[in-house]
Amino acid sequence: DHLSNSTKDGWVKNCTNNDSEQREASDIAAFYNAQGISVFVLNYRTKGLYTETTSKKIPGEYCYKQILSDGLRAVKYVRYLANKKYNEYYIKKNKIGILGYSAGGNLAAEVLTQYDFDYMSIDKNYVEDDIDLVSAKVNSAVFGYGVVDFDLNTSKSTCQNFSKGNTTIINSFNPKTHVDETTAPCYIWAE
Repeated sequence: DHLSNSTKDGWVKNCTNNDSEQREASDIAAFYNAQGISVFVLNYRTKGLYTETTSKKIPGEYCYKQILSDGLRAVKYVRYLANKKYNEYYIKKNKIGILGYSAGGNLAAEVLTQYDFDYMSIDKNYVEDDIDLVSAKVNSAVFGYGVVDFDLNTSKSTCQNFSKGNTTIINSFNPKTHVDETTAPCYIWAE
């Protein structure tokens, strides 16, 4: 966590999944913190997750639903902290954003557009708590060189990694197809 003791608006969450992105996230978090914005860094799961067809953990494989679950739960956690009477992180509950780069940019796009995904149903042992009662809808988003459209012609390797070629998954979780008038504003850039 990179926290500010200022009362400036909001926070930004960096989505990271490897050492390189972790270093990048820490640098960016420090920048935002200097501006008075509290930042939480999410290290989401990518290995040893349950696959779609089996309940066994398979090292090296990851499941899109569990990665999305990590992102949604993180947003809910920050909003839950903002709702507490003693808000030690100076978070404004209507100023919660998500920021991600590369694969984290894809996760940020998923969180932006799939905020109502029922992540609790994917784990039969999941126990709901007070954090699950708050909204996972972000108020803004920033994607840096992340895939925001699962077009097989332009992002074939990402689609393959994300879905293992399953077109149902590609169609269900394509961020572009879930944008509507209720989608929070976002900024997208690519190198």
